[in-house]
Amino acid sequence: MTRQVFGAALPFARADAFFLCAVVVSPAAVFVRRHGVPAVAGCAVATLVVPYLVPSWHGGTGWGQTLAIVSVAPFSG
Repeated sequence: MTRQVFGAALPFARADAFFLCAVVVSPAAVFVRRHGVPAVAGCAVATLVVPYLVPSWHGGTGWGQTLAIVSVAPFSG
């Protein structure tokens, strides 16, 4: 359910929707331990790359969102 909310919010919230990615990754890091590290790494890379690649968002890399994802996920379990 949370993944669908993230996908639906992405076009409207633009780069700020990646803060919701921290909510998606936190349960993954807790409940699916072996996929937790790849999920955190994938979301962190996506928050750095996607806002830069979409010119209509007028934003650079998402350092704040990346910091939120990397700092919240390890401590959620």
